[in-house]
Amino acid sequence: MGAHRYQLFGGLEVVNDSGSLALGTRKQRAALAQLLLAGGQIVAIGRLIEGIWGEDAPDRAEASVQSFISGLRRALEPDRAPRAQPQLLVTRGTGYAVLAPRDSVDVWRFTDLVERGRQLHDAGQLDEAGSVLREALAGYSPLLPEFDTYPFQIEAAAHFERIHSAALELSYEIRLDLGEERLLAADLEAGLKQNPLHEGLWYL
Repeated sequence: MGAHRYQLFGGLEVVNDSGSLALGTRKQRAALAQLLLAGGQIVAIGRLIEGIWGEDAPDRAEASVQSFISGLRRALEPDRAPRAQPQLLVTRGTGYAVLAPRDSVDVWRFTDLVERGRQLHDAGQLDEAGSVLREALAGYSPLLPEFDTYPFQIEAAAHFERIHSAALELSYEIRLDLGEERLLAADLEAGLKQNPLHEGLWYL
C-alpha cells in the first residue's frame, strides 16, 4: 500500500495507491481535518472539541473524540497489529498529531510553493517565480466546504484565502514585470468580478 496523500482543498479526501479511504462520520472526518491543518503539531483534545462543537459540546464530547481517533487509526493504518503503537496518528500527552510528510498534504504544499515563489521573486528570478506560483494557484480551491459551519474551518479558510489572494496578486505583478499587460488584462477583469473589494487588483 502506497503512502497517503491528503486533500483539504475542495473537500477532505485521503488517497493512496488503492484509492480513496473511508474516513467515517462527518464529525470523525472533521477531527482528521483539524489534525491535518495543524501541520504535525499536537492538537489538544479540548481544541478538537471546540473546533467541532464550539460552545455546544455534549457531555460525552471527550469520549466521542477518543472514538473518532480510534476509527481514524483503523482507516489510516489498517494493517497495524492490535497492540502496536500507531505511527501516523499518534497520542502526545492529552492531544493528538498526524505525522504526515508536509508535501503529502495539499494545503502545506500550497503554502510552501507560495513561499518559494515569493523568495524567487525577491531574488529577481521572475520566470521561475511565476512558474512556481502558477503551480501553487492551480492547486487551490475553497478549503473543506463540507465543514463550513464548523468553528475550526471558518478560521482556517480565511487564513488560506489570504495566502491565495496575496499569491494571486504577486503572480499578476510578475506578469506585468515580464511585459504581459495585454494577456493579463482579461484575467484582472475576471479577478475583480470575483473580488470587487480587492485593493491590490484595482491597483494593478
